[in-house]
Amino acid sequence: MMSRKGIEAIHALSPQQLGMLFESLYTAGMAGSPGSPGSGMHIEQKTFVFDDSWNMAAWLESWQRVVDWHPALRTAFVWRNQKEPLQAVMSHADIPFEQHDLGELDESARQKRLAAILREDRKRGFVLTQAPLMRLAAIRMSDKSSVAVWTHHHILLDGWSLSIISRDVSHFYNARCRHLEWSPKPSRPYRDYINWLARQDLREAEAFWRGRLSGFSRPTPLGQPESGNDRVGEIAPAALTAQDGSEERYGYREFHLPRSLLVALQSTGFAHGLTLNTLLQGAWAVLLSRYSGQRDIVYGTTVSGRPPELAGVERMVGLFITTLPLRLKIEPGKPLTIWLDQVQAEHLAMRQYEYCSAGQIHQWSEVPGTLPLYESVLVFENYPMDDAAHPATNRENEYVGAQTRHALAVLVSAEEELVVRIIYDTHRFHGEATAHMIEHLWSVLASMAEDIQQPADALAGLIPREQIPAVRLPARSAPRIAPQTPTEQILAQIWRELLGLEEVGVTDNFFEYGGHSLLAIQLVSRVRSTFQLDLPLHSFFDAPTVRDLAALIEALLLDELARLSEEEVQRVMSGTGRD
Repeated sequence: MMSRKGIEAIHALSPQQLGMLFESLYTAGMAGSPGSPGSGMHIEQKTFVFDDSWNMAAWLESWQRVVDWHPALRTAFVWRNQKEPLQAVMSHADIPFEQHDLGELDESARQKRLAAILREDRKRGFVLTQAPLMRLAAIRMSDKSSVAVWTHHHILLDGWSLSIISRDVSHFYNARCRHLEWSPKPSRPYRDYINWLARQDLREAEAFWRGRLSGFSRPTPLGQPESGNDRVGEIAPAALTAQDGSEERYGYREFHLPRSLLVALQSTGFAHGLTLNTLLQGAWAVLLSRYSGQRDIVYGTTVSGRPPELAGVERMVGLFITTLPLRLKIEPGKPLTIWLDQVQAEHLAMRQYEYCSAGQIHQWSEVPGTLPLYESVLVFENYPMDDAAHPATNRENEYVGAQTRHALAVLVSAEEELVVRIIYDTHRFHGEATAHMIEHLWSVLASMAEDIQQPADALAGLIPREQIPAVRLPARSAPRIAPQTPTEQILAQIWRELLGLEEVGVTDNFFEYGGHSLLAIQLVSRVRSTFQLDLPLHSFFDAPTVRDLAALIEALLLDELARLSEEEVQRVMSGTGRD
């Protein structure tokens, strides 16, 4: 258990943080030992390109000042020997910093080495029990150019917070270079949001989400099943290899659409009271409808998650952003203007209940726990920006979003042009499929801007059938090995009830069969009450199968029996034994 020395505050996690913690621990456990770095899951990275006027010492000092100012940046996470994970805000945390010098390499070798450094840095991840969950690096490219890198875990911050942090660093840096003092505006600590969450009543939210998702029982397909993979259950997850022939589990592609398209969309949206986000949501729904062959579709969409009733929330730093299921139905012949109005209204309606966790919403749906509620996520990055910038920085800054467990994440930002970034599971997609997706998205958006009165379903016809992505379906291990011991049988029954499975094998992995953070906590609670054991939460990551967990429980029970026997002997020897 973490010592309280040097700790400023301890509090619970938000549902978003809890989900990221469990996914990070699970994927790290697959890469090595649970809780260790190495998976690259939920790691974000931003690079800055500086010219020779860059003051590196002032930049580093500015970052440390920002970490000292914002409690969220000094946070670590503890879960061992805890009934539920907690986050601890440290009183102080020094930012790790490293340097590289590539100035002696030729241009080709320099770029290759830079790419390798960035890739290795992302995959290195973080030890979640050690603050700060961020680090900096400086890479000298030449006498006139350097690349600085800021890497952090997504569990700390969302995109809105990134804007706040970048702005504060810029102001500190500019003041430091001018030998001036500057202090950020006061902001509320993240724990105020955690306390706000605890006061919310979930009954009304549950009724809302059950109503919105009623009748929807399977995730929307992302394309046509790849030839030879028409059925789920033929290939074990561990046997899957990257579609692109690479060793990377997740691919990353970035596309820039012309400024003229952005201008046309903004003009069309303004004329009909539609936001750019609504147009993007509608276009993605059309793509999914065409790809899946279904008119009733669900995908994930992100919302800021910042409750307006929490005063000062726009200045708070932490993880607020959340992903909600957006269910849309494309009705034949309905004009785009009417349909997009409904899309916008639906998006606003669900914002009232955005404080619910993904696990809770999944449980309130009719989609089995062994299946994802949705497989794609659309993220419209619309964060507050500040004009303050490093005077030594040019416009070549880059940002690489975090990997998630979704098969496909589409991130769209609107600056001088539309920038679309796709993070995809290489076990499921070929890289060339993502290029077609961008072409389809571009085509649909352009058609929307040209004729906003056309029927929504007519847009789907713009996508050639032969270009519908081929998708490798997720698979499950087979055959199952039935539970043998009484402990295995009890655990299998608990799993069946929580995951909604008809059968559970002793080697089935809880997380691979749809287990998420909420279900994992419920499982541990059931195990504790059933076996009357104080089972540590972290042991579930060491033993995520029925067989391994049964063996762990039986070992703990034997230890308990041995301990009780020793106590009885001592009582007898002291004359206070049993009557």
